[in-house]
Amino acid sequence: MLREKVGDVFVANRVKNEGAVLGVERSGHFFLPEFQYSDDPFAMSLALGEIISRGEKLSALADEIPDYPYKQKSIRLNEDPAKVMLRLKEDLVRMEPDTRDGLKITTDTYSILIRPSNTEPIIRLYIETTGSDMAELEERYEKIIRKAMKD
Repeated sequence: MLREKVGDVFVANRVKNEGAVLGVERSGHFFLPEFQYSDDPFAMSLALGEIISRGEKLSALADEIPDYPYKQKSIRLNEDPAKVMLRLKEDLVRMEPDTRDGLKITTDTYSILIRPSNTEPIIRLYIETTGSDMAELEERYEKIIRKAMKD
């Protein structure tokens, strides 16, 4: 699995450049390069129909995918998002965040992405975890974001 910046254009380009067999963006964009390099829900419907026609159950395929709970939270800003992101980058420097698309922190059990919205005065907090620590992670990182908003 490869990760890419948020945005269907970025995902489509990555699928093409990497020769991937599938590209997915969490907002519901699916890319099947076997058909074309643009978001195509009709092609995805055909691919799923083919799987079903072979007698395979989608639920059985879904069972093969590990559970990786996800949460997104939006935090409204009263100041320039770039200033808040700069303070967050300084606050989180010891965690060595990936800065390709906001600030992404990845550990063995969770990943956090903090990024400004491109359309609203908000910062989005995305949390993925393999453990049962979703609430604790949300509380911890929301606190860090709110502190950066006050500095």
